Amino acid sequence: MTRKQSFIYLIISIAAAVGVFLYAMMDYVGICPPINRDYCDIVDITIFFTLLIIASVFLVKLITRPEVFTAWKKFAIIYIPIAIVLIMAFPKSCGFMCFDRELASIWFGAIYVIVSLIIIIRKTIKLRKEKTEPIQKKS
Repeated sequence: MTRKQSFIYLIISIAAAVGVFLYAMMDYVGICPPINRDYCDIVDITIFFTLLIIASVFLVKLITRPEVFTAWKKFAIIYIPIAIVLIMAFPKSCGFMCFDRELASIWFGAIYVIVSLIIIIRKTIKLRKEKTEPIQKKS
């Protein structure tokens, strides 16, 4: 996939995420009247976070070297499906002081971003060190 394709897919993912967010929050932005809130709750906010995760894939691919992307992709391929399954295991909503699906999405998303940044920074530093080390001649 070329950089141009990654950029196009990034823009499409962000636009879709914004569209899903606006659709899910229709009554708050004035599209859906408050009486029909049950109808407007069809789209869950989880889809919004999933699209942001997809957008992050294209963003990382766009701004990093292929070696860094490959290292990060190994983590993302394992983490994202596990996080989605765990998020879906939480109740959609519950009372006060409860760990529901929305809170789980926020926590798993934060962990995803932090670990991703650590992997990207460590791999980038490692590649720079390898590039700057002088090549030793065999004698």
